[in-house]
Amino acid sequence: MQTQEKYVLVTGAYGGMGRAVTAALAKNGYRVLAFDKTVGEGAAGVLPVEADITTEEGVARALEAVKGYTDSLFAILHFAGIYMLDSLVEMEAEQFRRILDVNFYGAFLINRAFLPMLSEGSRILITTSELAPLDPLPFTGLYAVTKGALDKYAYSLRMELQLLDIPVSVLRAGAVKTKMLDVSTDALDRFCEKTALYTCNAKRFRNIVNRVEARCVPPEKIAAKTLKILKNVNQSSHMRSIAIRFFCFLTFCRSVSSFLRSAWFCVHETKGEDKVKLVISALVKFLLGVLLVGLLLFLPAGSLWFVNAWLFIGLLFFPMLVLGIVMLVKSPALLAKRLNAKEKEETQRWVVAVSGLLFFAGFLVAGFDFRFGWSHVPLWLVVIASVILLVSYALYAEVMRENAYLSRTVEVQEGQKVVDTGLYGIVRHPMYAVTVWLFLSIPIVLGSFWSLLCFLPYVAVIAVRIGNEEKVLEAGLDGYTEYKKRVKYRIVPFVW
Repeated sequence: MQTQEKYVLVTGAYGGMGRAVTAALAKNGYRVLAFDKTVGEGAAGVLPVEADITTEEGVARALEAVKGYTDSLFAILHFAGIYMLDSLVEMEAEQFRRILDVNFYGAFLINRAFLPMLSEGSRILITTSELAPLDPLPFTGLYAVTKGALDKYAYSLRMELQLLDIPVSVLRAGAVKTKMLDVSTDALDRFCEKTALYTCNAKRFRNIVNRVEARCVPPEKIAAKTLKILKNVNQSSHMRSIAIRFFCFLTFCRSVSSFLRSAWFCVHETKGEDKVKLVISALVKFLLGVLLVGLLLFLPAGSLWFVNAWLFIGLLFFPMLVLGIVMLVKSPALLAKRLNAKEKEETQRWVVAVSGLLFFAGFLVAGFDFRFGWSHVPLWLVVIASVILLVSYALYAEVMRENAYLSRTVEVQEGQKVVDTGLYGIVRHPMYAVTVWLFLSIPIVLGSFWSLLCFLPYVAVIAVRIGNEEKVLEAGLDGYTEYKKRVKYRIVPFVW
């Protein structure tokens, strides 16, 4: 297998989760450097390394041992950890220091010492807790503190190391069926006996712990998830990411500059008050759109290094800018109608409101997806979605060229006639057909499968809008009923 010479360092390799992960890695052809304070016998593909990760001396000795096997690492996986149930105001100071050292300080020492052995495309996986950092239970306070600190450390490390193209993933495991659960149960029994402050509460808490542990998952499930993370982490080049960001930024700056020059030309040549207002209105709405989308993406992402967001902004606003300039020069009346978004129909006002909520939710989820690494969208799929978005934009422009009566609002305009040529000869609502493809490609361009769930209801929203629009057109547009008989399909040929 191609993974045969890939060395993976696993801390806590002889614990419950670590042992399952080590076995799964070895089975899949990786060479596992199995770190633990007390190691067992080696196996095929497993190289035991006795290591005390809580001291600099222990980590230094382990580093020398690893150099005897390899000078590079494919991944560092952190599974070392201990679980403790005790009162924050009754526990011994030595217990406090020990759990902090094992659960948090050890990860820092290992990453600092072994970072030089990682290269572009290597990765780090840090295991935290599903609930502890978010909503700790009583008497798990210290465990929650260490896991919460580890969670924030992992996120901060991720922000740093992505500049070196070294991904950092976080695995938030829940209750896992290992010996740690038995040890924690014994610790809880001792706590119930010794506590002088929480006698009644401690016994009641025992029932809560039993219910939580009853829903534990086997460690093999964690091992399978770990393998999936190792295989799916994006391996794109750091320089390519920098180039994309720079290109998007440069394109945006040049686009704004071109728009301002064109706008000034139009104002200067016509000197018409209406044209001046149109230019100003278009420019303000364009810049506000860029600002709003940027805030919705980058604020939840917590970083400007959200490459897919820059890519999307470039793909969305550059064609929009070009189209706006063309309309301003060729058909300012059509641009004015497109800027008018005040719906008269009650149903359409609801449609616009729901669409806006879906977009807000989709962008926010995409940002959080980047921050927490929920999705792993392959690069080839992002490229396909980007092509679909650009093709959709081109078709959108063609629809606007064909139909001079096209407006953002549902209405019948004075002198409006039925358009039945070009794309309108295939489906009755080609603009909606194009926007469905355009909008569904957005979450994939942003690299978020979870965001796609927010955009999918847009298809139903469009169906409602079309139903209401056709009633308005049949009632007020001469010849539309006959047009419906000639062109039977709304947005999908031979389907609907």
